[in-house]
Amino acid sequence: MQVRMLKKMGFGLVVCAMSASSVVAGATTLSGNLTADNYFQLYLSNSNATLGTLIVNGSTSNWWTPVSFSTNLTLGQTEYLHVGVDNVGGPGALLGSFSLSGTGFTFSNGAQNLVTNTTNWLASPVGAYSANYSPYVAPSLTPTSDGVNGVSPWGAMPSINSSAQWLDSGAGYTTTWFSTAINKTAPAVPEPESLVMMMAGLVAIRSLVKRQQIKK
Repeated sequence: MQVRMLKKMGFGLVVCAMSASSVVAGATTLSGNLTADNYFQLYLSNSNATLGTLIVNGSTSNWWTPVSFSTNLTLGQTEYLHVGVDNVGGPGALLGSFSLSGTGFTFSNGAQNLVTNTTNWLASPVGAYSANYSPYVAPSLTPTSDGVNGVSPWGAMPSINSSAQWLDSGAGYTTTWFSTAINKTAPAVPEPESLVMMMAGLVAIRSLVKRQQIKK
C-alpha cells in the first residue's frame, strides 16, 4: 500500500512539472503603442476573416494621443491584429509599433517586434466613414505609406518606433481595416526547474519499482 501511494506521488510530480512548463514557459504577452488619424479600434482574432475581440478603443482620442496596450495571447493558435481606422477629413492613416514577450509566437516578419509597414500588413478600404467601423472586410490588399513617424502633417510620436510608417487610410470621410498575423511557433521548451521536477518524479518511480522487485 505504501509503495503504491509513493508511486502515485512520483507520477503527480511529473504531471505538475509538465503543466508548469507548458503554462509558465509558454506564456506570451502582446504589447503596443499606436494611433490613427482620426480614430481607431483594435481587435484580436484567431482568423483573418473574423473581426474578433475588442482590445483597444481609440475612438475617444485623436491622432496626437497614442494609446498603449498589453494583452495575453492564446497558446497554440495563430492570432490576427485587426485595426479599424475612421478618418473624418483630410489625410488619414495608422501608425504603430508592437512587441512580443515570452515564447510561442512571432510576428509575420519572423521577429518579436513589428511596426506598421507595407510589407507585413494588409489593408481593406471599406469606403464611406462609419461611426461603428462597419462593415468588417477582411484585409487583402497591400497598403500604401504616407512616410515614417515624424512626417508632416503629423510630426513625431515619441512613444512609437521611429521606423513605423503611416499606413494610408484614404482622404476624406472614410473607414479602412488593417491586419497583420501573429504566428504560433513550436511549443516552448520546459524551464530548468520543471525538468528537475520531472526527473525527480521519474527517479522516484524507478527506485520504488526496484525495491518492490527485490522484496518479491
